[in-house]
Amino acid sequence: MPYRPSSNNDFHDLLESQKFEIREAIDNAGFQFSEFSYAVVESEKMYSTDVPVLRHNKSNSVFAFDFLKHEYSGEFLRFSTRRPGKETQLEILSPETWLEQLAQVREWLALIKRELNPADYKSSRQENAVPAASGLEQVNTNEIVLFISHSSEDTKLAEAFVELLKNALPIPPEKIRCTSVLAHSFPYGTDGVEQARLEVLSAPIVIGLITPSSTQSHWVLFELGARWGQRKPLFSILAGGAGVDLLPGPIRSDHALKDVTNPAVVKFVDELASHLDIKPSSSWKYSKYVDAFVTCSQEITCKAKSGGTTEGSSLSPLEAFKKRYHYEETVSWKYDESGKRDGPFCPNCVDEGKERRLNPGATKGTYSCTHHKSRFRTAEYDTTPSSPPRLKSDFS
Repeated sequence: MPYRPSSNNDFHDLLESQKFEIREAIDNAGFQFSEFSYAVVESEKMYSTDVPVLRHNKSNSVFAFDFLKHEYSGEFLRFSTRRPGKETQLEILSPETWLEQLAQVREWLALIKRELNPADYKSSRQENAVPAASGLEQVNTNEIVLFISHSSEDTKLAEAFVELLKNALPIPPEKIRCTSVLAHSFPYGTDGVEQARLEVLSAPIVIGLITPSSTQSHWVLFELGARWGQRKPLFSILAGGAGVDLLPGPIRSDHALKDVTNPAVVKFVDELASHLDIKPSSSWKYSKYVDAFVTCSQEITCKAKSGGTTEGSSLSPLEAFKKRYHYEETVSWKYDESGKRDGPFCPNCVDEGKERRLNPGATKGTYSCTHHKSRFRTAEYDTTPSSPPRLKSDFS
């Protein structure tokens, strides 16, 4: 049955190949395709535009395939609007690719299954679980499993932490990303900015090594903020005397490893293994690597208390430049003596010692950097719709 709207609005339908993949996802989730139907929804992002929406008839749950056309570049930015149930609050997500949006459809299907019968959903997951299978076997061959966000000034600490993980957990070395450690840095010829963005969002686990130095790194703040925005597992380690107050505001409520001692680090490794559904080595087998990591953390603490730095007490030109900027709302700002704020500026460029003002996007609160090809959002950006989508079909 056609679902082309009768209005004069522009209509942007899904490709036939995309509909095929959606149907395949429905089959794999254990549903019948006859349980679903397509309809039309008015775009929340584009004026006089209609977009397709998939509806689960019994639960009245919907998934809208929305988009926004950039005012200057003409680029189409994807948006997913989904509602697990009629009384459930809407979610608005921002997938970068069709594959990410398809993954969001699969999550939505799982939510529907859980809403229809939570008991059956839980038992089916237990029955389908394969005890001998490792959680890593479900990860794509080329996918990074652990992404370690850290400051380049903490290279020694990062190296000790990577060695600890490699000896404590059965994770292939190539699945660990730590850019300051040569063996775990990006491949030569890779667009580092784009690769970091992709891996921060896709890795099953992101670990933030938080020290007094890392809080001055716009890269670390950008990576942690991007991960938090996706509501995916984010682990933080407060090392080198760092306190909870050094964590970016949004993630301060997340439980973090606050005391870098041998027992606490072993417990952290065990919880990490449990989250990845893998079995860690016996703690005595990697105890020397725990000692090395704890010692590095203590050295940073002592250096901070004595006021020393690696290069001496004076700031380098790059450090002095970066101190002129404040990282807020995923971007960098400058304040004059009166407290007036100027910006926003690209935080990636600031980390490199360059000042580049961000270009405003088509939507209020969105910005982009033409040099790094990165997009940002400030507090002005509001994805909360004033009301649920009004579908041009027989449901509301």
